[in-house]
This record gives sequence, C-alpha cells and structure tokens, in this order.
Amino acid sequence: MAEDSEKVPRTKKCPYCAEDIMEDAKKCKHCHETIDVVLKAAEEAKDVNQHVPTVYLNAGSVVGEIKSSVTASQPLAEISEAGTYWLPIPSLVIGIITALALLDDSATDTDTLIGLFTFVAAGLTLGIISISRQNKGKGMAIAGIVLNAVSLVCWVGTLTK
Repeated sequence: MAEDSEKVPRTKKCPYCAEDIMEDAKKCKHCHETIDVVLKAAEEAKDVNQHVPTVYLNAGSVVGEIKSSVTASQPLAEISEAGTYWLPIPSLVIGIITALALLDDSATDTDTLIGLFTFVAAGLTLGIISISRQNKGKGMAIAGIVLNAVSLVCWVGTLTK
C-alpha cells in the first residue's frame, strides 16, 4: 500500500485558472501561465529586451509609439555597419544646392565664392565619409560626391575667366 501512495502524482491548483496541475509544474498545461517565479522573471526580462519602443514627440507631448527596427536579437555590429541616412542625404542636398548655384547669373563676390567652396567641401566630406564607413545610402552618397565635384570644377572654371 505504501508503494501505491508514492506512485500517485501530487497535484496543486493553478493560481490563475484553478485547474489541477503537477506540484513540480513550471507552467500550467491548461492556461499556459508561468507559475515558477524565476522562469516568469526570465520571460519578462526577455520580452522587455525584445521590444525597444520609439516614441514620437509633438510639441512636447507623446503622440504615439511604433515598434523599433532594432531588436535585442539583432547584433549591434550589424546595426552600426548598415549606417544611417544622416551622411548621404546632406551630401546629396548640398550637391544639389551647389549645382543650382551655378545657374545664378548674378555677379559672384568673394563671400559667395567662399560660401560655395565651403559647401562643396562639406558635401564632398560627408559623401566620402558615408561611402567609406557605411552601406546604407551609398547611391545618394555617390550622387552627392559627383554633384559636388562637378560644381567644384565649374566654380574653379569661373575663377579662371
């Protein structure tokens, strides 16, 4: 008789659904809730690390939240290798501005030339840094470099007149 009582599994009630479960159970087979405190803490920590919210602000108030493209499972090296658009877009915009400045028929003074050469240098620098350090936006960086280089050659050509 003593052997029969040892073979009968000991049960307890699930604190969430009140169904009978094994005494050593870590999760309820009925409601799938985690009963083990250590396991539950580990699951919650994993859930928090996998969702990194991005919050948009509008005049100081929170407008909404979207899921970030960065997750805990994505390696940091992979994220930084891809890069951002903060280098190629300004390079392209500066290239467009300096190319459009070539169409201006008004007389150019020294301040205008210094400003344009500064813009061209900044656009070339941003484009070259973008190409050498990241994969994202390479086409825009190349277009920015080409536009800035053509503008530089044209502006140097106008100085030789």
